[in-house]
Parts: sequence; C-alpha cells; structure tokens
Amino acid sequence: MIFSFEMKSFLEQTLREGARLLLQQAIENEVNEYLESMKGRKDFEGRKQFVRNGYL
Repeated sequence: MIFSFEMKSFLEQTLREGARLLLQQAIENEVNEYLESMKGRKDFEGRKQFVRNGYL
C-alpha cells in the first residue's frame, strides 16, 4: 500500500504526539512517586526539603 505524503505526515505526527504524551505521563508519575517518598523530609529549620514548583 502506498501512502501519500500527507497521510504519512499525519500518521507520523499522530504517533509522535502519542509517544510524547506517554513519555510525559511516565515522567510525571516518576516525579510524583519520588516526591511522595520524600514527603516527610524536613531541613534543620523544619521546612519541607522537597516540593514541586507551584506547590509550596
């Protein structure tokens, strides 16, 4: 089967976007798991050592 340039471009774009979203979700899950495991850690002044930007 021969794909037109437009069809191939659309398919590539769709696959790339899907892969990007999967990778983004995997990274977000890793960060959330790490922060959850460090949730109770505090510095010598009692402040949280690990926080996510925008979540103080």
